[in-house]
Amino acid sequence: MREILKKKITVVTSSRADFGLLHSTINLLEKNPKFDLTLLVTGTHLEEKFGRTIDDIKKENIQKIIELPIHLNSSNVMNVMSSMSEAFLRSGQYFEKDMPDLLILLGDRFEIFAFAQAAMFLKIPMAHIHGGELTEGAIDEVIRHSLTKLSHLHFTSNEVHRDRVIQLGEDPERVFNVGAPGLDYIKSLQFFSRKELSENYNIKIKEKLFLVTYHPVTLDLTESRRGIEELIFSMTKIQDATIIWTMPNADPDSDYIYNLLKQEESKNDDFYLYTNLGQKNYLSFLKNATAVVGNSSSGIIEAPFLKVPTINIGSRQGGRMQAASIINAEPQSKSIDQAIDLICSKSFQESLKNFKSLYGEGTAAEMILGILEKTDFTKLIIKKFYDLKK
Repeated sequence: MREILKKKITVVTSSRADFGLLHSTINLLEKNPKFDLTLLVTGTHLEEKFGRTIDDIKKENIQKIIELPIHLNSSNVMNVMSSMSEAFLRSGQYFEKDMPDLLILLGDRFEIFAFAQAAMFLKIPMAHIHGGELTEGAIDEVIRHSLTKLSHLHFTSNEVHRDRVIQLGEDPERVFNVGAPGLDYIKSLQFFSRKELSENYNIKIKEKLFLVTYHPVTLDLTESRRGIEELIFSMTKIQDATIIWTMPNADPDSDYIYNLLKQEESKNDDFYLYTNLGQKNYLSFLKNATAVVGNSSSGIIEAPFLKVPTINIGSRQGGRMQAASIINAEPQSKSIDQAIDLICSKSFQESLKNFKSLYGEGTAAEMILGILEKTDFTKLIIKKFYDLKK
């Protein structure tokens, strides 16, 4: 009888990035006797090109894992639209057969947007994580705000983002500032040391270690291509440094970036390109890095939490709230060089001790679970637009 009374929750994950952020919340849901969790795995998790990260997920203690493959082709905009159409249809067919009481979504990916649209038509209540944030150089921002409007419950990473979700017309009683859930895992993690990373990957880690991720700038592919070319040029000039590159997102023009990185790796002994480091390894490289470089959100949220400096390049993360440990650089070699010199200076490294996280303190998952336990999902589907008081 108790099993029948459990609330059915489905969590969707489509990439290594969002699974890392959802990890602590998924674990608590799995352990909680009040919930019946299904993890719906799609997107790049099922692609060999992106490291087939479903294999890592299967090592976790999650009882119900459903694989929902889509033909993920992001080489151009029309192919993205085709992938979204397939994701919309296939997720709708799945939800119609196995209807959850609540669907949990995170972030701003186009395939996640397709799942949300299907859930909307089937009247499935949705909880959205990381709403209200800005990324002015990427189409992700439009998708993120759209997901806010499709959703019925909201978990934001700070109070500014909570206010912004309310500004979009969401009821304040359904919008909760819980912090960034990705910090929860970091807080409990036992990191690999530089020596262990060196042994695990059979690489020599030099005095300076840079962790670099550069995603397509989807609103300006001219900046995107110029930026990766200039970034590679700057990184090749650094003396006594090991450069760890990670795979770009499955966005239009990601193949261009990946192919350039493969070419550089083949001729530079200090360059190492990985499609899938795994969550613990990635965060261990981050923890031990001289700096995080590129335009990934991990440089904005996770790196400052670990007191590691960030060089944020270009417009992709424009509008994000930034800690003082983040140095912004133009997508030009000269600007990137200047930022590298600054973050390597002794005075800047000393100043890192005083930086504080702007995205919570690593307690988001517990807060999310507490709110879900108290929420009647059957009353979520009807919502009214909340007008700000003049």
